[in-house]
Amino acid sequence: MSERAATWSFPQLEKSETEHPEPEVLCRPAADDELPRGARTVARLAEGAGWAVAATYSRGTKPGRGLPVVDSIALRVRRDGVRAWAVWLNGKFDQAQMLPVGGMPVATTVAGLREVLAAPSAGQRLEGAA
Repeated sequence: MSERAATWSFPQLEKSETEHPEPEVLCRPAADDELPRGARTVARLAEGAGWAVAATYSRGTKPGRGLPVVDSIALRVRRDGVRAWAVWLNGKFDQAQMLPVGGMPVATTVAGLREVLAAPSAGQRLEGAA
């Protein structure tokens, strides 16, 4: 190891001054009627294409985004070693990522996620995720 590499240091993250209360509803499996329409559509598409699907619900504040309390739906899917997740806050899509086998996470949209989920092979359409 070079002498320079041995002396690298990383800045310490400052602790947030914002206190977050305990969640009103701890993370639990989501009921079908709790899923926003977009999440329900993605979940049904994934299940129909052979993906394992899990949806969770929680209610609380989101660190880093201020203190309003939000309803949160997280949808997680996996198949052939590929994984993805998407989050809806208060019924609106917030963010999603795909994780290809042996790769780095790729941010995606709902449309990109649907395209990958509908592909015959999970790894076949990951370029559509970006």
